[in-house]
Amino acid sequence: MTALRRSELDFCPVLKELLQTRRGMTRSGDYAHTANISTPNNLITLRNLHLATGAKKTMEVGFGCAGSGLVFMQTHKDLGTLPQRQHLAIDPYQRAPWLDQIGLVAVEHAGLTEYLDLREEVSSLVLPNLVMAKARYDLAYIDGSHLFEDVFVDFYFVLRLLADQGIVLFDDCASPHISKVLRFIRANCASSLREFDLTPYRPAGGKSLKYRVARLLGRTQMVAFQKIGEPDRAWDSPFRNF
Repeated sequence: MTALRRSELDFCPVLKELLQTRRGMTRSGDYAHTANISTPNNLITLRNLHLATGAKKTMEVGFGCAGSGLVFMQTHKDLGTLPQRQHLAIDPYQRAPWLDQIGLVAVEHAGLTEYLDLREEVSSLVLPNLVMAKARYDLAYIDGSHLFEDVFVDFYFVLRLLADQGIVLFDDCASPHISKVLRFIRANCASSLREFDLTPYRPAGGKSLKYRVARLLGRTQMVAFQKIGEPDRAWDSPFRNF
């Protein structure tokens, strides 16, 4: 919890408390363990990246305990934008018994509800509808299901929702399911995406030995790509094994 001691999460007291106590209040008034919340380092990286890019519309697949959601919404507020539900989150399980709206309650306690557009269906249904509606997002975070097929479908549609120069981030990239999606992107999507270096946005500029080793080994927890072109390829485009 070094990042917490450096007070880099003071911008959102509700988020900081979730990370310090590792528990959050549910709708029924009980407390539940926030096991699935992102790490402080990831959340600080998201915060710094959002501040640096000034992203006007953000989205995430997976909402859970609202760790990353609180980062995005509070940053929208800190950037001086009026609340217009400009952060979209997809989570079909927010009202399930094991979550009991823990994320929604945290957002309410932080006073950020008007920044949130929560879609309570599976991402494979929500994302195509957003594409049909020609929605565009500047910053997207994929942290829902960790199965290869689900992550791949999320990626396919999120790429089509990204604005020009928009950035998509993947969490838990050491997972074999997610790392396989990343290998596909690196091998076959060079015309539409380029890998985006998150080092400058990490705590302490990514100077920790643990992070540097993980980066050398290609095992960083979070990986990002920036959109540089449309994903439309000719039907007979060459396929590169990954």
